[in-house]
Amino acid sequence: MNKKGKKLEKLKGAIELFNMQLNDLLDDDSSQIIVSKNLFNAFDNSSKCKKNYDETTSLSLFKYVVFLYNDTIEHTKKYGALTYLEKVINCLDYITPSEIIELSLQSLNSILEQNPRQN
Repeated sequence: MNKKGKKLEKLKGAIELFNMQLNDLLDDDSSQIIVSKNLFNAFDNSSKCKKNYDETTSLSLFKYVVFLYNDTIEHTKKYGALTYLEKVINCLDYITPSEIIELSLQSLNSILEQNPRQN
């Protein structure tokens, strides 16, 4: 493969990585969410179509909800990792990222239970 072909392959890989969605990287069997740039990008990509999406607070929201999820006691009943993040994203249709960040774990869980919609 020549240089041009290698550059094109690299570019295709970067575009695919940029367009990843949550379900490309995470499933509901995960009891902990490992923070990574790829997972954040997928979270951000999945959030962009929501009414209250805010690019400037997206990373803070992601870190906060991951912290809450990982801080939940393991024997406590909780959503699978993919379902949890999808439900948080769906909340962006009716609540802002700043409002979500101000919520306690119990309050956030109550809101997630009220939101039956899934992607």
